[in-house]
Amino acid sequence: MTRKHLLGYLQDSAAVESVTIDGSTYEVRGLTLTQVRDLTRRSRKGDEIEIDRYQALMLVASVFDDKGERVFDDADLDVILNAPAGRLTALIAASNRVNGADDAPLDESADGSSS
Repeated sequence: MTRKHLLGYLQDSAAVESVTIDGSTYEVRGLTLTQVRDLTRRSRKGDEIEIDRYQALMLVASVFDDKGERVFDDADLDVILNAPAGRLTALIAASNRVNGADDAPLDESADGSSS
């Protein structure tokens, strides 16, 4: 792959995945490197990254409705953070996939069950 080809590839639109929840379809969009850096910075507590906060912020940044409007904003973080994990699984998994991360949305214990 040449430099020109690679730069063209990098400038293509980010990955997008549709997710249907309770009869409504949402678009989950891939984030830019700058957005990921911002999420990481905002999720940091001391030397640690709070993964639940990171995932919630990722949803705020990447979930859009059928009109192309962002579904969530920062004011929704507490609701997202306190929602039942099972209700977030489809959105988190899609966001992880379009952003090149592992599609396991939650940490798993040794017995394979979600925590």
